[in-house]
Amino acid sequence: GALADLIIVDTGSYHFMSPGTFEANLIYSAHSDCVDSVICKGRFIMKNREVPGEKEILDEARKVLHKII
Repeated sequence: GALADLIIVDTGSYHFMSPGTFEANLIYSAHSDCVDSVICKGRFIMKNREVPGEKEILDEARKVLHKII
């Protein structure tokens, strides 16, 4: 019944083609491009590499940045 926090990793990426173990590939080769989805408190924050409202979030961040520089 607890809410989940987890990431879903695309293991079909070329980053997982090393002859090493899955764990070694995940730790040493994988990076943010391998993350397909993120779930926090049981809700998708990013699904299929898409963040709902991403454009609006970035637009607001640009406005704030211009105010502080």
